[in-house]
Amino acid sequence: VGRIDNAAAVLVSRPEWAPPRLETQDFSSMDSKSQLMHFCQKKLGSIFKGGDIVYTNNKFPMGFQSIVKLVCLGGQEFAGELKPSATEAEQAAAEQAVDSFK
Repeated sequence: VGRIDNAAAVLVSRPEWAPPRLETQDFSSMDSKSQLMHFCQKKLGSIFKGGDIVYTNNKFPMGFQSIVKLVCLGGQEFAGELKPSATEAEQAAAEQAVDSFK
């Protein structure tokens, strides 16, 4: 067992290691669902509980549409455009929500 008195200095001196920096992360580089989650967490000032953001997917002949409900922000709902997959539809709904708060 070795000493770890200088552990912080060793970690900082290693260029391949960098501590996570959520505060400085470029918001625009996140996908829409991540942007929405990050926005809501900052707005609430707390970590999410299950059910704070709820996605409902509907299948139509031409694709999927998703509706996102922000239970954590009073139950506001946003519908996305039709997309070929449920995953893309959820991103589209999240994008509508994020755009509404800009």
